[in-house]
Amino acid sequence: MFKGNKNIMRYFLVVAGMLLMLGFVYATLRIVIFPSFEKIERQKAAEAIEKCEMAFNSEMSRISAMCHDWGIWNDAYTFAQDGNPAFVESNISDQILDGNQLNMLCITGNDGMIRHAQLYDLETKTNFEFKDLSDRKVGGDFLKMLRLPTTKSSLKEIISTEKGPIAAVSYPILTTRGEGPAKGVMLMGRFVDKRLIDEISRKTGLAVEMVPAEPGSATTGKHSELPETGKYRMSELSPSFLKVEWTAKDINGKPAFSLSIKFRRDITIQGMATIWLTMGILVGLGALFTVIVHLSIVKYISLDRPVGRQDWSMGHKLLVAIIILIGFSMSTILFHVLKKNEADILFKDFERNEAGPVAVRIQQKLDSLEGNIDSVKSFYSSSEEVTREEFRKFTAGTLDKNKDIRAFDWVPLVLRNEREEYERKASQELKMEFYFTEKSPEGKMVRTGERDEYFPVYYFEPRIGNRESAGFDNYSESSRKTILDKARSSGERGLLINLNLVQDKVEKAGFLYYQPVYKNNMPVSNAEERTAGIKGFIVAVFHMDDLMDSILSDANRRSMVLEIAGRGADRKDKVVIFSSRANPAGGPGQNEFIRKFDFGGRNLVVSCRPTAGYIAGHTGDTPLYVMAIGLLLTVIMAMLVYLHIRRTIEEGEKQYRLLFEEMMSGFALHEIICDEKGVPVDYRFLAVNEEFEKLTGLKAANLIGRCVLEVLPGTEKFWIERYGKVALGGEPIQFEEFSALLGKYFEGRAFSPGKGRFAVVFHDVTERKKNEDALLHAASEWRTTFDAVSDAVWLLDVDQRIVRCNRATLELTGKDFKDVLGKHCCEVMHGTKQPLDGCPVLRMKKSRQKESQELKIGNKWFLVKVDPIFDDKGEISGAVHIVSDITGRKISEEETFKLEEQLHQVQKIESIGRLAGGVAHDFNNLLTPILGYAEVLKMDFPPGDPRRGQIDEIKNAAERAKDLTRQLLAFGRKQMLELKIVDLGKVIVNFEKMLRRTIREDIRIELDIPDSIGKVRADVGQIEQVMLNLAVNAQDAMHKGGVLSMSLESIRLGEDDLNDAEGVLPGDFVCLAVKDTGHGMDKDILDHIFEPFFTTKQMGQGTGLGLSMIYGIVKQHEGHIKVFSEIGSGTTFKIYLPVSGEEPADAEMARASVKSNRGSETILIVEDNQVVGNIASLLLNGQGYRTLVFENPEECIRFVEKGSDHVDMLLTDVIMPYVNGRELYERIHKKRPLMKVLYMSGYDRNVVALHGVLEKGVHFLQKPFTVESITEKVRETLDS
Repeated sequence: MFKGNKNIMRYFLVVAGMLLMLGFVYATLRIVIFPSFEKIERQKAAEAIEKCEMAFNSEMSRISAMCHDWGIWNDAYTFAQDGNPAFVESNISDQILDGNQLNMLCITGNDGMIRHAQLYDLETKTNFEFKDLSDRKVGGDFLKMLRLPTTKSSLKEIISTEKGPIAAVSYPILTTRGEGPAKGVMLMGRFVDKRLIDEISRKTGLAVEMVPAEPGSATTGKHSELPETGKYRMSELSPSFLKVEWTAKDINGKPAFSLSIKFRRDITIQGMATIWLTMGILVGLGALFTVIVHLSIVKYISLDRPVGRQDWSMGHKLLVAIIILIGFSMSTILFHVLKKNEADILFKDFERNEAGPVAVRIQQKLDSLEGNIDSVKSFYSSSEEVTREEFRKFTAGTLDKNKDIRAFDWVPLVLRNEREEYERKASQELKMEFYFTEKSPEGKMVRTGERDEYFPVYYFEPRIGNRESAGFDNYSESSRKTILDKARSSGERGLLINLNLVQDKVEKAGFLYYQPVYKNNMPVSNAEERTAGIKGFIVAVFHMDDLMDSILSDANRRSMVLEIAGRGADRKDKVVIFSSRANPAGGPGQNEFIRKFDFGGRNLVVSCRPTAGYIAGHTGDTPLYVMAIGLLLTVIMAMLVYLHIRRTIEEGEKQYRLLFEEMMSGFALHEIICDEKGVPVDYRFLAVNEEFEKLTGLKAANLIGRCVLEVLPGTEKFWIERYGKVALGGEPIQFEEFSALLGKYFEGRAFSPGKGRFAVVFHDVTERKKNEDALLHAASEWRTTFDAVSDAVWLLDVDQRIVRCNRATLELTGKDFKDVLGKHCCEVMHGTKQPLDGCPVLRMKKSRQKESQELKIGNKWFLVKVDPIFDDKGEISGAVHIVSDITGRKISEEETFKLEEQLHQVQKIESIGRLAGGVAHDFNNLLTPILGYAEVLKMDFPPGDPRRGQIDEIKNAAERAKDLTRQLLAFGRKQMLELKIVDLGKVIVNFEKMLRRTIREDIRIELDIPDSIGKVRADVGQIEQVMLNLAVNAQDAMHKGGVLSMSLESIRLGEDDLNDAEGVLPGDFVCLAVKDTGHGMDKDILDHIFEPFFTTKQMGQGTGLGLSMIYGIVKQHEGHIKVFSEIGSGTTFKIYLPVSGEEPADAEMARASVKSNRGSETILIVEDNQVVGNIASLLLNGQGYRTLVFENPEECIRFVEKGSDHVDMLLTDVIMPYVNGRELYERIHKKRPLMKVLYMSGYDRNVVALHGVLEKGVHFLQKPFTVESITEKVRETLDS
């Protein structure tokens, strides 16, 4: 069988190579691939224990929801306050705890005292005690559960007790509306015991065990530890099982208990089986290749041929090609088989662990929604008439537990003759104007036209956020009418999808679920009877996105592409109603999970596909590794065959006679061939050496005895002519030429050894030519790169002349190369012969280091950087000069500076506001007696007495101080406003009369007031003050007279219009424009115009607070002000006030009639400032009132409690020591319920508001006051 030692060596090498290859393959599979199986296995184990954690957290959420429901219950709120035992008897028992799976229910006060504690063991059905809850006061770790940051906060913690860990939840006790103050804390909890662990096992389908938090318990047993996977701990129990643990921590951060599962190691077991299967396949492939190679070598390659040359034959090439083709094909097929198997397993896991549970939760959620709607329907069906309050109470619980439901509506059938009564009744109940509405073609809500039947939104809960839908007639839209008619006649539910809800402020797909309700005892056996017997519809309003947000976790969104499509009753018209909008891994139908069910009369199709991220995280690289190993084996086998064939050929080559072995150059001897005219037309090869073959790539066997045009038909003609002259003339030549046929450069010498013959000695100079070309190419690339730089780059000599520049220089200067090169850099850059001051080139020469400078040329900024170039001696021989356009950066810096200036302005305004608020109280208390006593003194002097004028000067000075305080408060947005719904047009018309008496006669006042303009909420006095200040400023700007115009217009402002209006929301506004024809202002003045104390008037002619006060008043009205002015073109101020949807009351629009402020009632005055109290008493006594003054609130309370005198009104300061004005009135009111109250204060509105005095209907007097203001307010309060 063997043919000598060569065959033995051949078989030995084949067997050794196979064994080495198998060892390499096994090591690769075991070291590279097997860890990926272990990684997937640990990931699956972590997902399994994560389910246990989520199940435990779900139980905590259930207890939290129950605690929340009990915590916002009026009965519990009352019990926490007064401890009524009837509440416990009727609501708290062992049966309640048993039914709700609770071990603890505890109600405490804010002081930590226990109002009631019910402790019940679910296993033994007996009561027990906790030492921390046994002394009627909460102690230990339970006390930490009472520390809730806010009334909206709750705590969910695990507490370690003497009876084991307990999952506890605390929630503040509030009213049913969730209002405070909190009266205590509701505590609920459940033991983490076998009963709870069994429930978690049932929910997860896993055998869960609880491990107590004891030292050493988490790592007991004979098993090896694995690296921790996130928050889970894993250890190897055996080759077949992993132990996975999750440790829960108690309220102190210490381990409370651990949940543990045994995870079967099916993945690594299957992985090892896959590795051995792959090994078997690869061994089979190797054996097959070995047989093919052996047979092929025996057939096509022989080592016993006679001495001579062997070349690569077609058989050799075909053998290598077949080996490569078979190996590549087998590897690719194996890859796809393993990949398909991996994809099938992945999709089954995806369906079981991801898509299936999500589809079930979606169906359960929608079934729950239908159940809630059915309960409301049953409520209506069982009642003759349901009131609005009954509807609110019945739906409140459902809405509270289902935050993803936008609203419940009651849509009754209303006939034409019933419409007026329905609208009147709803207006009374809602305390707002209510009428049936529909959408106009422009999208606005307008009154519904006359029709025989209406289906308006009559009841709607919750009201907040849904008022826009009140009265909306569902019959006014074709899509809603179609659904209503269909549900009405069929008696079946109707679902309207993907529409814009009336109450939505932003575009969002809304859904309406209609449930028909029929009149009591009405026959509904056919369509006609159902149509006639309809009572109305229960409508659930929701967004599918909100429902899905409550169902889908972040992990679900990362793992799947979810789409819900709805079909009508005909199952044809498919409409997508929800899509998670993730990128799917494949097209529709590829690895897609489908679940169908009915909802609202539609067939819903839920489809889930795994995302690319999920696939990447749940698949390994095993198929790729297997294919790579197969391809590697194929290449190795092909290389072995190739090397064997090549070695055989080389052995033949060694036996061939070497020609001209010592020659290092190529050599060839030729014979020239001429035609009958003696003209050279061809030449024949006589001999070539081995170097010839290497240089040309031509084989001697294919050349000797053959003509060049036969071997190389494309040989250039000039070679034949040149060699013909040498062979026939005998004159040698030297040449360096490129051979197009061979693709090489040759340099050589041709000579004639005899008549008709020539010999050529040559060598290959291709590499040298390539290097020369490379140098030229490199120079070209440097030039291209130099020109590609976007900055202007110059190379300067020692004299600062430009010796080289790039193309960016031409774009920068607008000049050509010839106008730049050789010129001085300052001449090109600045057009000067001498360098400018601070020239960076001159500074570089001095510092011998890099210098830079920023320059502004025209409207652009440039950065000039200069780097020195040193010669071998360390002397500066030139420089690199770079010019960069930094205009964009400088503009950004200027914008940043402007923003910083705006921030500084805001901070300055805030500082002045705080200063004004701080001094207002004391300053106003000082001004009050000055103004009061001035008026009293003035009354003591008869008219015409010169001393009355002196007193007027005192009064005027105090009034100016009062105005100054008011201006500071207005600028700081802290003054008191009396906001009313007003028509600005009427305000301006009424104010014009006073304004004409104030402004000089040479100034013409023009008004442009539309007939109809939007109403605004404003303080009329402050608006008049704004107009007066603007008018006075305009008068000062028109020294020679002019025109002062005031106009109004309605305008809508968007977000782009309000970029510079902080805190102003987009919407509809009324624009008040005040324009003058004065001298105008420049930009510098406009930049500071609203700053406090900034004025252009001379010293003593202005405080600089007028426009600052206007700015503050506008901002207090939630408005915006703009100013437009140019020198010589006048000034225009535009004030934008938001439009209010309310209408002004006639009483508020009319001026109060003049009446007497005198009276004889008894008034209690309580003021801790004795001087202020005395002047108030003096002023009121002068108007006929009887007053009693108290400096201490407690003295006033004791006086009232005696009950000796009749008192009509209390006049009290708001801020006083120990007892404030509001508390004083509340204590007195219990004794004197008919007594009126008037509050007074010198503090700013923020401080007063904190004490509840600025509420609607409360009378308030601002200090300092005059006799007119105090008597008017007193009379108003007594007459109210």
